[in-house]
Amino acid sequence: MQIVRLFALDCFSFLFSASLTYAQAGLPPVEVTASLSKEKITVGDVTTYTVEVFSYPEVKLDSIPFGSNLTSFEVKKDTVLPASRLKGRDVRRAVIDITAFTVDTFTIPSLPVTYRNQQGDSGGMVLSPALKLVVVSLLEPDSTKRRLKAEKPPFEVGTNWWPWIGLSLWALAAAAFVFWVLKHKAVEMVEREKPDLRPPWEIALAELQELLISLLLTERNLKPFHVRLSEIFRWYAHRMYRIPAEDLTTEEQLELLRGFLTDDCWEESKRFLVFCDLVKFARWEPDEKRISENVERLKKLIEATRPKARQEAVAEVAEVTA
Repeated sequence: MQIVRLFALDCFSFLFSASLTYAQAGLPPVEVTASLSKEKITVGDVTTYTVEVFSYPEVKLDSIPFGSNLTSFEVKKDTVLPASRLKGRDVRRAVIDITAFTVDTFTIPSLPVTYRNQQGDSGGMVLSPALKLVVVSLLEPDSTKRRLKAEKPPFEVGTNWWPWIGLSLWALAAAAFVFWVLKHKAVEMVEREKPDLRPPWEIALAELQELLISLLLTERNLKPFHVRLSEIFRWYAHRMYRIPAEDLTTEEQLELLRGFLTDDCWEESKRFLVFCDLVKFARWEPDEKRISENVERLKKLIEATRPKARQEAVAEVAEVTA
């Protein structure tokens, strides 16, 4: 008899604890809440739809289709927060930003949540509450606020001359600046168009000196250095022999130079121009020794082709023949 009483007491305790688990504070095993941050918005405005699912640990929830009831709205952002626990219940929460572009009163349908017990032999479904969302136009709906108002009498304002004075001063300053720029450019154009009366070899040697003291060679900017180096020779040949300095290939320029240079000078000119072309077009990076040799080659070409040097060469030939 004592054993029967103990067994009955254990059964009663188990049933009481089970009923207490699902009936704490009168709460169901699964509860779903829903809310809107704003129940009335204008077209394109955003409101936040929050869904919370509360369940006891003994309950197994099926996959919760967060957002499946929002097909009538445009979802701007949806966030499913990690599960947490509050007062013995598991909490699953989703925060979704939605908007609409039609003026109307919308109904956000209920979100179904299904669940089962741990054994999986029984369960149920809980629905979130359906919510109303009012979307209004951006225009003020109260037509009385858009009613035409009585015309106001003209407001007498005295003449303020300061804006006109400031505008005039600004116009004078702008005109002076434009005049200064145009004058400066005109002086530059005159200086640029003014012919250089120095002999061609002096111009070439001066330009070569400017190139050598620049930072192009020091900073290993070999391509622009050799572009300028070949330009010095081309313009020297143009000033000396009236050969076009631009729009000629190396082969075309050498062909024109053949009638003005001796065989030795022509061969040196060919070596000089081919060296520059390899750096400019073949991305060749010669060492400093080779670059110095090519610079010296240009200096010797200029010295050998200047009139004084040519006259001395002719005189030497005449002496030998005599």
